[in-house]
Amino acid sequence: MPDTSSSTKPALKPVVKKGRRLSPIWIIPILAAVLGAWLAWKYYDARGPEITVRFETAEGIVGGKTPVLCKNVAIGTVNKVRLTKDLKGVIVTMQMTSEATDLLTKDAQIWVVRPRYGGASGISGLSTIVSGSYIELEPGLSEEERREFVGLENPPVTPKGVPGLHITFVTDKAGSIGPGTPILYKGLGAGKIESRTFHSKNGKIEFEAFISKEFAPLVRKNTKFWNVSGIDVQLGADGLQLHAGTLESLLVGGITFDQIDSLVSAPRVSDGATFQLYDSFSDTKKFVMPNSLPYLLLFGESVRGLSDDAPVDFRGVRIGTVIGVSFKYLPNDPGRRVPVLVQIDPGLITNLPSESTEPAENFVAQAVENGLRASLKTGNYLTGQMYIDLDFDKSASPASVTE
Repeated sequence: MPDTSSSTKPALKPVVKKGRRLSPIWIIPILAAVLGAWLAWKYYDARGPEITVRFETAEGIVGGKTPVLCKNVAIGTVNKVRLTKDLKGVIVTMQMTSEATDLLTKDAQIWVVRPRYGGASGISGLSTIVSGSYIELEPGLSEEERREFVGLENPPVTPKGVPGLHITFVTDKAGSIGPGTPILYKGLGAGKIESRTFHSKNGKIEFEAFISKEFAPLVRKNTKFWNVSGIDVQLGADGLQLHAGTLESLLVGGITFDQIDSLVSAPRVSDGATFQLYDSFSDTKKFVMPNSLPYLLLFGESVRGLSDDAPVDFRGVRIGTVIGVSFKYLPNDPGRRVPVLVQIDPGLITNLPSESTEPAENFVAQAVENGLRASLKTGNYLTGQMYIDLDFDKSASPASVTE
């Protein structure tokens, strides 16, 4: 047999090559990329919404620098400031943090904190002289989100959510009353004026006021509010009357309230109730006659000393007030008697039954036919102030009420 062992080819040996290894030089770029990605994720994770706020002026606001704070905690930064299209204000764009997202609600309030003099509120924002102005955000109570706001030009007097009563005052004269003016009750601080608005259509001035929770139950439907910014001195038929507020109210102004001449406590009021703001305590004492009727009295004697708001009494009980003394009320009177216009509540004279349907003026006409007459009396001998006294005179000449 042929020998084949010598002709067998030897087996091939595998060639093992070493693979490429990652060079240590790549470790640093990879770590840098991972760190950059992590920082980018952290930045966008902490980045909250962008909001815009309209202000009248950009005083103290610097883009990229001015911080936005809430209770002294940074929650954002001003990005840029631009003018509005109508050039009547500025639009401030702010980048907020993610923690501020829940604070951006419909009733959130935003204003610039800068040094300012607030009248009765005093001087505020002095710390910004060193640190610079910043923007303050006060969260609201609403859950409705918002990204566009109108900033306040002055900080709110009362923070949102403080329990109490919000009411409105209406008056013809503001005097020294303004935002921050204290509202007092028996000398104690009971609230503050929050805002002042002038209505050009009717010439009225409207104040929004806040009464704290402790004093809110004292505000009733028959409560009267009056200005105590000065000293009220009245010298009239009722004598000399002097009323003054606290030292604070004399210096910066103030309002006080009480239930005047009321024996029965009226129902409490709710938020939004409106009250007349009287100029002085004496004005609250002016005779109020919801059922009064106008009458013109004619006097053939001098009425010197009889002034507007003088009382009209019936046997010592006030039943009316003098509206005015002028010949223009009856220019063609042949006797040249002096006309005096008064307001009288007939029910206080006639004891008109509550179930009666007959007009009250009919009872007055009947009383005049039965001898009811008006006469002038001296109420104050020191000043010569007069008042009108009504009483029955059996010897009086016949008379009647004419229209």
